[in-house]
Amino acid sequence: MKKILEILICITMLVVTFVACDEPITFEDLSDATNAEQGDDSQNTDKVEESDDTKATEEDSKATEEDKKDEEKPLEPLPESSKGLWFELNEDGKGYTLMGNFDCKSSNLVVGQYDGLPVTAISPTFRMYDFTGSITIGHSVTELHAENFVGISPFLTNITVQEGNPAYQGTGNCLIETATRTMILGSRSSVIPDDGSVTTIGENAFRNLNGLMSIVIPDSVTVIENNAFDYCDSLKSVVLSKNLKSIGDCAFEDTEISGDLVIPEGVTYVGKYAFLSASISSVTIPSTLKKIEEGTFCWTPLKNVTFSSGLTTIGKSAFAQCSVLESIVIPEGVTTIEEDAFASCPDLKNLSIPNSLKKVPTMTTMLMSCRKVVYNEYCGGLYLGNDTNPYVCLIRRINSSTPLTEIHPETRIVNGGLSGLKGDVFIPKNVHWISEEALYNRKDVTSLKVDKDNPVYYSEANCIIERATGTLVLGIDSSVIPDDENITVVGERALSCLEATEIDIPKNYKEFRKAAFAYCSNLETINYAGTMAEWKAIEKGEYWNEGTKDYTVRCTDGDIAKADDK
Repeated sequence: MKKILEILICITMLVVTFVACDEPITFEDLSDATNAEQGDDSQNTDKVEESDDTKATEEDSKATEEDKKDEEKPLEPLPESSKGLWFELNEDGKGYTLMGNFDCKSSNLVVGQYDGLPVTAISPTFRMYDFTGSITIGHSVTELHAENFVGISPFLTNITVQEGNPAYQGTGNCLIETATRTMILGSRSSVIPDDGSVTTIGENAFRNLNGLMSIVIPDSVTVIENNAFDYCDSLKSVVLSKNLKSIGDCAFEDTEISGDLVIPEGVTYVGKYAFLSASISSVTIPSTLKKIEEGTFCWTPLKNVTFSSGLTTIGKSAFAQCSVLESIVIPEGVTTIEEDAFASCPDLKNLSIPNSLKKVPTMTTMLMSCRKVVYNEYCGGLYLGNDTNPYVCLIRRINSSTPLTEIHPETRIVNGGLSGLKGDVFIPKNVHWISEEALYNRKDVTSLKVDKDNPVYYSEANCIIERATGTLVLGIDSSVIPDDENITVVGERALSCLEATEIDIPKNYKEFRKAAFAYCSNLETINYAGTMAEWKAIEKGEYWNEGTKDYTVRCTDGDIAKADDK
């Protein structure tokens, strides 16, 4: 009965529903309605999500528009250029170039606009040395030249570049070329930015700036170009970049930099006269520097020099005129010392040179006016060397009345000492360089011999021959010039000052070097084993026959007088 009542109730409800509707509703309609209701909920959800995305997009859009507004922010108006300057209209007619100072009375230079148009360039002919106070560069100037700053006023204080300039910037009273990150001009109050915007201190950037007392070169800087701080005669303190690679020629010439100078590791070039006349008392050379260039530390009050192992060459006049330098130890690895390297160092007493040394100039130039140098003595000769080998280089005889009876067996270089000798000369096996002036006066030498185990030289018929080059480097009056196809060169001064009246030259020789036969004052005849054309084809260095008599060259097909021996 209970089930029957439930069925009747359901039927009654259905009838009432059908009666109330204008149109009948099927189960499919009910299903669609349910789905539609669910769909409405889904659409509402999408609308909410879409609304959030739209808000985010709108916010991004607003931010982008704000950025664009910032980018499109109008530049400040260009200032009027200083009165009295001379301008020329550019070819496009849209701007001017500053050409020169016609009649500007102001100490402050402003380069902005002229006659209503922007100034876009400064000609290389324009000089800024008339402007002692400040320099202002407008945002329209995109062309400057190094020549503009030659002779810049020593009193320049302020440098400004107008915001928005695409080529240059002015930070810390520094004029910086943006693309190359080169500081092209500094002032007495410059502070070089350390934000990486400067990697190079340009040529002449601070030159001649009186009143510049100190400067810190940030670690972003790798290059200091030529003359960068030249003639900054008040500059006493410099902090060098730890990442420096190169210091240009005359970079700190005639400054007052004093105290201890430590050139950072990593520096591979320090230019000619870079610290000429600076006031440094000591210097430390990094291992990355292979050569000390010409005059680098000339005229400085150096007392101490600390070398590193990487050095190979000490250049011409590198330490000349260092008036208080007393002692210097050149490390192993140095192979070359050039002329006048230590000339006119009047207090120099101790000079230690390494076994690695291969070539030095004559001591009359390398140590000119160094009268206090202490030498090591051996068998009538004066030597320079080091703690392990005091006899590296034979300098000269003790005096003209003391004969040199033997060259020390550990000698590497014969720089002098042979001139004026009498009798036999024997070159030990360790000698690897003989100066062209070592035997300048040889008239009383009776024989020349070289140890058979010497890897560089050998002797033949009283001639000394350099093996690798086939060069006759020394001969005497009793020499017989070798007829050997492997020997083709008569070296510099090799046969100068001979007393012989007649010399025989085989036809294998192709070159006579500088002063090869100079001052053979008794020479009358050269017997040449080749033709006149072959003699004239020999390459002859300057002064090769200077100071000789009016000799005659006798060739196989005729004679050549000295006057025709060009």
